[in-house]
Amino acid sequence: MICLAHTVLATALTVGLVAQDATLDRDRLAAVRAGVASIRSQKSDGHFGTEHAVGNTALAIMALLASGEGTPGGAAADDVRKAVEWLASDKRRSSDGRLANGEQECYEHGLALMALAEAHGMLESTKLEQNVGTAIAGAIQAAAESQRDGGWRYRFDGRDRDLSATVMMLNGLRAAKGAGFAVPEGLIERAVNFVRHCRSQQGQGFGYTSGNDVRPGTNAAGIVCMQVAGGATSRELATELRVMTDYLRAGNLGQFPLYAAYYMAQACFQAGGGSWREVYPFLVRYLLDHRNAQGHWGTGNELYWTSMAVIALSAPERQLPVYIQSVDPADRRR
Repeated sequence: MICLAHTVLATALTVGLVAQDATLDRDRLAAVRAGVASIRSQKSDGHFGTEHAVGNTALAIMALLASGEGTPGGAAADDVRKAVEWLASDKRRSSDGRLANGEQECYEHGLALMALAEAHGMLESTKLEQNVGTAIAGAIQAAAESQRDGGWRYRFDGRDRDLSATVMMLNGLRAAKGAGFAVPEGLIERAVNFVRHCRSQQGQGFGYTSGNDVRPGTNAAGIVCMQVAGGATSRELATELRVMTDYLRAGNLGQFPLYAAYYMAQACFQAGGGSWREVYPFLVRYLLDHRNAQGHWGTGNELYWTSMAVIALSAPERQLPVYIQSVDPADRRR
């Protein structure tokens, strides 16, 4: 359960945004509600989406939790319960602990691990909590066995690595560790070292496979990794945060803008200070201005992209564990 202290902090964060622009905050909340309504297209067995069901279901769980609708007592709490049951089912996951398969299996595995770990502390059923715990433990082992030179690619049998798959897996492992699960020694540290390898020596940000191919999304993802798993402070990431802000102010969020926005919101939250007071509202405006004709986000796999947007817009509600802990206590959101 989310404790009272977290609720008080969430209120303070929201008040801070309202104090800057009450209209913006009202529009943000309305967009979240519309996004949540579109996400709630759950299949009878509990999963979401027609393709990439694991990734879509994991993101839908986190979006519903982030908005508050999926937390215990919320309107979508039963949706979350059924989705978690499907994701953790021993009939669906493999015997070696893998939560996903296919062309993007490592990426989706990381997403599923993160969703289960983030939901674990909010489950009201002891039996379901035990099933989820078993799934998380197996998923951690599968991640450990598939790590290559500190990172991951999109396939478990991949021989190389990239920042996108690595950060998603790393965030899943970090969430599991935060939920009290044992993570093999050195597993997270090796992944953080690979992310460091992707940091540009010319101050351009974090790249996809090295510091020579920086993109808006990979830069933001790299920042979040270093904040939540690498112990880096805002001062140590000042250059990358400036690059992120420049991308956003220029309206350049790259080929996958909602992916970039998903990580930018987390980076702003963890950085606090000016990043939260000034840059996050700019990101909110960007997301509000880039909805599709239905008032949601993205084309093609709309559920996936809308879930990412809802998570980004729900940061002030502080419902997800990723929006509870800050590694830089000297730079709080004021």
